[in-house]
Amino acid sequence: MDPLSITLAVVTLATALRDIIETANAIRDTFSKRPQNFRNAQRLARWVLKTLEEMRDIYQENKAIFDGSKHLEKTMRNLQVEIQAVYDLCAPLASPISERLQDRFKTALCSFWSRKKVERLISELYDHVEKCFQQFLVLSSVRTEVRVVEMHKTLRLLADASTSNASRANRNPGRGQGDRLHDRPVGSASNAHLFAFTESSSMSMTRIADTVPIHVLSDAYLRRELGRVNVSLSSTLHRWLQHPPAEPEFSVRNQSWFLEASQVAEKILHQSTIVLAFRMEKLLSQAPNTLLFDTIDATTRSLCWNLVVFRMYDEAILLCHQQIDFWRAMRTQYRSRPCSCRLAEVLTFLGFVYSYKDKSQAYSISEEAIQLFQSLLADDEPDVMLKMAYTAFLNENIILQILSQSQTRHDANKAPQRAIDAGKALEKALGLDLLSEMDISDLLTSNGKGVSALAAGSAKIFLGDVSDDNAFSYAQCLYDIAKVQLDHHQYVASNNFAKLALKILNHILAKYPDSGQAQTLICCVLQHLTWIRMRPLNTANDNLEYTLQNTTLVRKFALINPQRNVMFLARALWSQREALLDLDRSSDAEKVYREMISLGDLAATPPHLGIKIPSETEGNYYFFVACRHYHAERFIDAIYTAQNAIHQFSALEFMEPDYGPRKEHINSLAMLCQSLTASHLYDDAVSEGFKALNIIDRFCLKFDLIREPYQDILDSIMKALEASCPDHGSLLRAKAIVTRIQGLARSSEVNSCQWKWAWTVWTPISYAELLEKNDMVEEALEYLQETCTDLRGTMRWHEKSETTYESMAEHGSCLLELCGILENKNDIQHALEYTEEAIQLCEELSEDTFFSDLLDIMAPKRIRLLCTIGRYSEALELNCTWAANIHKADPSQRNDAVLREVLSLLAQARACLLGREVPLPAINTVIDAISACQMLSADDDRLLPYIHLQLSVTYANLEDFVVAAAFLYDAEEGFRRQQNVLSTDGLKFVDEDACHTIVKQRSRLSTFYKLD
Repeated sequence: MDPLSITLAVVTLATALRDIIETANAIRDTFSKRPQNFRNAQRLARWVLKTLEEMRDIYQENKAIFDGSKHLEKTMRNLQVEIQAVYDLCAPLASPISERLQDRFKTALCSFWSRKKVERLISELYDHVEKCFQQFLVLSSVRTEVRVVEMHKTLRLLADASTSNASRANRNPGRGQGDRLHDRPVGSASNAHLFAFTESSSMSMTRIADTVPIHVLSDAYLRRELGRVNVSLSSTLHRWLQHPPAEPEFSVRNQSWFLEASQVAEKILHQSTIVLAFRMEKLLSQAPNTLLFDTIDATTRSLCWNLVVFRMYDEAILLCHQQIDFWRAMRTQYRSRPCSCRLAEVLTFLGFVYSYKDKSQAYSISEEAIQLFQSLLADDEPDVMLKMAYTAFLNENIILQILSQSQTRHDANKAPQRAIDAGKALEKALGLDLLSEMDISDLLTSNGKGVSALAAGSAKIFLGDVSDDNAFSYAQCLYDIAKVQLDHHQYVASNNFAKLALKILNHILAKYPDSGQAQTLICCVLQHLTWIRMRPLNTANDNLEYTLQNTTLVRKFALINPQRNVMFLARALWSQREALLDLDRSSDAEKVYREMISLGDLAATPPHLGIKIPSETEGNYYFFVACRHYHAERFIDAIYTAQNAIHQFSALEFMEPDYGPRKEHINSLAMLCQSLTASHLYDDAVSEGFKALNIIDRFCLKFDLIREPYQDILDSIMKALEASCPDHGSLLRAKAIVTRIQGLARSSEVNSCQWKWAWTVWTPISYAELLEKNDMVEEALEYLQETCTDLRGTMRWHEKSETTYESMAEHGSCLLELCGILENKNDIQHALEYTEEAIQLCEELSEDTFFSDLLDIMAPKRIRLLCTIGRYSEALELNCTWAANIHKADPSQRNDAVLREVLSLLAQARACLLGREVPLPAINTVIDAISACQMLSADDDRLLPYIHLQLSVTYANLEDFVVAAAFLYDAEEGFRRQQNVLSTDGLKFVDEDACHTIVKQRSRLSTFYKLD
């Protein structure tokens, strides 16, 4: 699309828009003045019709331009429709046929009574036109016809000059294992020329936010050039296939050039991409010959990679498909290894691009590339360098496939091992044996032990003579393995593989301190190591070292490309704050926190000609800060920053009619609701929550894209309603939320993605409690029973689905709430049925923290209910099983309070059994109880005094006062020992209840127990 033509069209359109606004004002005046209704209506109809014809003329004259921009085309069509509606309304009032006076009076009277309706329509038109007018005002304000012409001429000159000044990357046109998906040349013109050009001729254009595509003339210009490149490339490839050149040779080159490339400013990268487009067009204009094969191939890949950086995925995919079609045809003709390898390389890159858009497409494309590379390796033994290249690309596709596959949790157990096997294959090709010789089980299970040998020496010790480029490939592979393991919750293994990658990357960075690729990857690894699940696996000092290195690197990136890197800097600073808090350096952590929340200027797009331009990056930044405020329990600050984020996204939607709400906007709305609820501003939380739901409904957003924020919004609304004062209005709003979720869940057979999140919302519990608050206990009971029935069916239907866990969690919570309601109603039998179901459910997933905690609540509840109706044997059996399971747990994760309750209930259940059963078995039961209690608490002296005290009370109730006195003595001795260690370990285990029980028991046993 020609920027000059666009600008001229915009100026014309802006003039037409002003006419429309004046027309709208005239319409409003006309229908508010009854005496002049008829004459004004006649003029109005002709006026609107004329404006409509002018708009149509503008569109027809510039149809090619508007068709190239979906935004302009849609806006024009919308305006045409609305103006036509106004004309249709006014035309009957301006009939060209002479009418009788009575008819005129009737027409004028009808127009008077319908004036409010007309004014409302005009008001809506005015609002839309005003919105479009501001949008085009911003666009027209950045136009400079002279600069656009200069831009065209200058880029042409640069493109011509670049042909003779190709980079080192293109001097050797062959391909090797180092030319990876993540590393592409950024252009061939000199940086000096690009800097001079950018500063002088296009600065004002490139400073417009790239999140508003219609406002960026340079983007439009780039797309125009890409359109020409696609046409030329298609034509050239067609000619080549009609007269195929000689078969190309596949030569491997040293790819270390990419390590020397430093970070460049986004505006420079943008202009170099346009230069590449011009260069491609000039290359394609030449006659087909073999020498151009590698040059065009490398340039196309460089161009595609730059497009990926700018998130122009569709354009990159189109170029890749053209290459794929060509190499498929060449492979069909020659049946040679070089053509097969070229095809597999392009498939690899296309799979990488699709990984940003469509995971299933990425998976299938990588599968084809894997088969091609496997066939290449199975052929007659290629030379070492080729084998190394094939294996590297094969490894990339396997990792890409696993990462795409892990999104749906298919074959979850095999994916990490498959990733390790891919790493071993790459090692074998590179002549390394680190993973082969090292005990992999040590890497997977022992935190840090597997990397001790590596940490002790330098990376050069085990890298040997491996080239720098291959070492980078190996580090990338290790990091990819770590990501797969993290995706499958293998945190220790992921941590260890990331540390191996970090060691290698530090070695590379020492040789190439300005390498943009190495710095970018090392930042990713450092962020991985300082993630919340990884920090406990490292020492506090290591975590701080990682975060400091990460922050230092990202600060450099932020100086070059502020908007692109401000989010990375914010995350790095947050990780640094957490590391400082782990070391009790609160003052330093506060300084870092303040720096993190003061990055707004970096995130904001600088105003142009006094016009504030909204930015998606700025919105994302404020949302991130709002989340950090929320987790730091600074809820008022969270509300303020979440509102800032919402204002940014709303402004983008206002200025760009086709922008529409993104997931980030819904995230910000959810954070605002959560913060308002946490601040006890319940009415505001409910109001904002329903506004967010209206936005979701109005734009029909895909549920799988907004699953988590949608869940948070619904949760926040229900929590706010539950916490607010009981009233009929709250019940109606809660019912609306419940109906919404039930409708989505029950339509899941049609749309499975709805089911994935519908039952993860904890709405049933909040709704039931809200009903109870309003004295509607029977309704709460009926609702929970229906919910449990639905969940049972859902879990059977989705037995093998990844979301079964979520349904089971919801089911367990509903069962707990049901038990509480039935127990309060004294319906013990039905309560026991639900506790049994809940316990069976928890035992299936007892290793999960949520279900183990739920079991700790349900088990004692069931024991008490069993004892209430005299089923002591069952209570005793459950108590013993539960106590044993808790005692087997990791001592570092064991809850002492829970264990004390278990042992206390165990002693009580034994006592109940002793008092009500036959004597001899009862005596044996008491002996077993004593030994069981002592065995369970033998490794924890803090618990024994409580057990002895409980046994003393139990024997006193059985009138065995001598034994009761003995246990009381043991209890007091134990508490005295604890008094001596309180000052050293900081524990306060002797509570007031225990002291009160001791005093009471002493008084009771005074006849048999001598006081000291």
